[in-house]
Amino acid sequence: MKAYFDILGISPDATLSEIKKAYRKKAIEYHPDKNPSPEAREKFIQLDAAYDYLVAVKKGKPVKSAPDFVDIFQDIFKQQQDNEQRKRDKIRKGYHAHLYVKEKNRLRVQYGAYYRMAGFLGFFGGIFLGVMIAVMMSDWISMGVQVLIVFLLPPFLLVFFIYKLSQQKDKLVYKAWKEYQQRLKDEGLK
Repeated sequence: MKAYFDILGISPDATLSEIKKAYRKKAIEYHPDKNPSPEAREKFIQLDAAYDYLVAVKKGKPVKSAPDFVDIFQDIFKQQQDNEQRKRDKIRKGYHAHLYVKEKNRLRVQYGAYYRMAGFLGFFGGIFLGVMIAVMMSDWISMGVQVLIVFLLPPFLLVFFIYKLSQQKDKLVYKAWKEYQQRLKDEGLK
């Protein structure tokens, strides 16, 4: 308890008004907004704890014991370190998520071109194949069946090509997702 009086710079028999006056004077001197040094911040925290404790004692409020400043600061600094580590982890996770999204977008653009090409090839290739089949089999099949082949083959090939491309794209996106998860695991973020 004597340490609290020393921190405020007052005698142990000081009154409540003297405690408040000393606290205000020192708080202005060491407040983090007025004094940017790191020691001032620590000193201000000590002042605040000393003032709270001494005021509680003078008012007769039950106080178990004076907290140990070392424990208080260890808790505060541990909290700060944990917060800083969480921020760093969040930034690293964000970076890896950015890489995953970038790869996913690259695949989307690349496969968008593939889809257009598959649509073109599927549709016109289907018409070409349909006409070729209809011409080659014109002796064996009726005109109605030839028309069905010409009109049904292009959409079928179109859907087939796009389905196959979708499967390939999904495999690559899944692979990118697995790489993202592995990078997080390697860096201990997951």
